[in-house]
Amino acid sequence: MSEIKLWAQAVRPFAYPASVIPVILGTILGVNDGYFNLLLFVLTLAGGMLLHTGTNLINDYYDYTNGIDTPESYGSSGVLTASLMEPKKILTGGIVALSLVIPITGYLFLIRGPLLLVLAVTGLAGGYFYTAGPAYKYRGLGVPLVFLLMGPLMVGGAYYVQTAAISLPVMLASLPVGCLVGAILYANEYRDIEHDSAHGIKSPSIVLGRQKARFLYYLLVGSAYLIVVVMSLSGFLSKWALLTLITVPFSLKPINVIEITAQGKHSPQLPMVDVLAAQLHLQFGLLFIFGLALSRYI
Repeated sequence: MSEIKLWAQAVRPFAYPASVIPVILGTILGVNDGYFNLLLFVLTLAGGMLLHTGTNLINDYYDYTNGIDTPESYGSSGVLTASLMEPKKILTGGIVALSLVIPITGYLFLIRGPLLLVLAVTGLAGGYFYTAGPAYKYRGLGVPLVFLLMGPLMVGGAYYVQTAAISLPVMLASLPVGCLVGAILYANEYRDIEHDSAHGIKSPSIVLGRQKARFLYYLLVGSAYLIVVVMSLSGFLSKWALLTLITVPFSLKPINVIEITAQGKHSPQLPMVDVLAAQLHLQFGLLFIFGLALSRYI
């Protein structure tokens, strides 16, 4: 396999919607308020994707060196467990990706001031320490912190880059995206209960057990829809945001897998339950963005 293909496998580009959706959403909210700068959008998007890339690579490195990722486990890129790349090369790639966020942050800091620096440093620290150092992923803090980092932080940050302001409606609008990106990670943890438990990881799913853990997933997904409905009906969001309800049938796919396995039955789709959750995040996010963009003209 060529070096380019190996790096493409390692960075897992199929996961980029988790960082692209919140940046575009925050930007669209800025556009609706009368602000848009193409260069600032491109830099914000690049920064978000580099942060995501660095986090994935560093996560792969530490999960592998800590003995979490094995040839039998799910979730990793597979380049380390299959001995396709050297661990130090993956770690170096992750550090380089995170380092490239620094000049982008420097430029945006000059344009937007110290709050932008705080947001960027928070994102960098969250990405690196996901599995390094304190390794909050292993301590049951992965879902809430990913919710904050790829929901309010990214959406609010993208909006702030465009407008130099933060508003309550924007932060509220970030919550559905945060819930669904949190649901991706939660589905991942739910799938890996037995494997992670055997390796000393503590996650909400492990603590609760499958029967009770399913309800937290349902809460995350249900909250995303409920927030959009309440905000639309109360006037905080355009009624066009209700286009997201089209995705309700798709939300049932991962729910069915989780419900079946919570009852102690086998589901051949369990290894892909996080992919199903990621597809829902993408579908919901695109319709959310489209609805808000449409509201500017209709």
